[in-house]
Amino acid sequence: MQPFKTPSFFSLLLLTMSTVVHAGTSYTAESSLGQCFRDISEGYILLFYRSFVDCVRECKRRRRCQTIRYDRGTLICMLYPKSSIPQTSYSGCFQSSREEFKNRYALEGSCEDYHTKCTINETCSLNPTTQEPFCETLDCAERPASPQHAEPLCYVDSKVDSVANFQCKSYVEFPQGRGVAVCTAQGEWNWTEEINCTVPRDCLELLEQHGIRESGPHYISPDNKAVVRAFCDMETDGGGWTVVQRRNSSDVNFTRGWKEYKDGFGEATGNYWIGNNILHALTKGDNTLRIHMMNFSGTTYDAIYKNFRVGDEESKYNMTYDCFVEVNSSAVDAFGNTSQSSFSAKNMPFSTFDNDTKEGCANKQKGGWWYNICSLSNLNGNYCEEGQHCMTWSISVEHLFGHSETMLSIRRMSEQPSCD
Repeated sequence: MQPFKTPSFFSLLLLTMSTVVHAGTSYTAESSLGQCFRDISEGYILLFYRSFVDCVRECKRRRRCQTIRYDRGTLICMLYPKSSIPQTSYSGCFQSSREEFKNRYALEGSCEDYHTKCTINETCSLNPTTQEPFCETLDCAERPASPQHAEPLCYVDSKVDSVANFQCKSYVEFPQGRGVAVCTAQGEWNWTEEINCTVPRDCLELLEQHGIRESGPHYISPDNKAVVRAFCDMETDGGGWTVVQRRNSSDVNFTRGWKEYKDGFGEATGNYWIGNNILHALTKGDNTLRIHMMNFSGTTYDAIYKNFRVGDEESKYNMTYDCFVEVNSSAVDAFGNTSQSSFSAKNMPFSTFDNDTKEGCANKQKGGWWYNICSLSNLNGNYCEEGQHCMTWSISVEHLFGHSETMLSIRRMSEQPSCD
């Protein structure tokens, strides 16, 4: 048996929790309930000042409840709709599944036999006058689902009349409204106030719909699922360019494995790769790819491609495009117009050192790229001045020089330059 805490601490803790409970519209976050409830967020009913037996009975009379966790020190009981939750080693914290206690601690009156007749949303109660058992709705089904890109302000209880408040997640730059849901007497969550937490699909949307005209990092969601931080170029050629790769120093190592290139790495404020999954989502529609480069002598030039496409992971992020826009480019076409077709990157799958699809080129050229055998374009290679393994962009093996700066940017385009 572990000793209780000092009375003064308990008086303060229980007074605080009492205030929270009687307020009716707000509950303390689970992480603030103490060690017993830390690192878990699946609970749907929170009960204060209960004995362990009471905690078991409250779960037993609710068919939805599958597990309990009980803090003997603070007399807090949490009910969970899942049969398996992480175990806790915190002293004084007890955890038990429905299977373990279903034949113990009989319910009051006839509810011990009657509770099995209640639906998963109902609870067995006793008529205060006749003591006859009946099924009533005391809870909503678990918790209300969070709107996209939103999160609850604090712990959300699921008892009838509970109120759940939601806010947009921190990465949402333009939140609208606040979300409020109420657990009704019918056991359903009713939204009384709507919240809109949209994330722009790309930098062009930030420019056109939100008037952002200063270059800098922003959160975007090209597929309206995954959220990523990208640098937005709002100055070049009218702005709205989503930067998918940027390098200007050797601070970030680009010799990475398949998963890191898939998910992205680095920081949008510095050197980074946005990630192949995001690149796939960004290039599904009509677009223009701009590759900006500066060599170690300070000379800058651009390569422009129409309708750049990167496939999904199943295709190994195969890359293609409609054409090289020669009239708008000051650089050579190192993707496709190489001195030998075996150096062309067009229609090639992506390769990394641990998923090398072409002749070990990722190992030889020290990067992740659309290698053929191997490639004269290698902008994810080493940060160096000369050699096949450097950040090269060439159509000839005689001119394999590195670059001090590179930036690959994509912009959605309805009107595009001609391939002629």
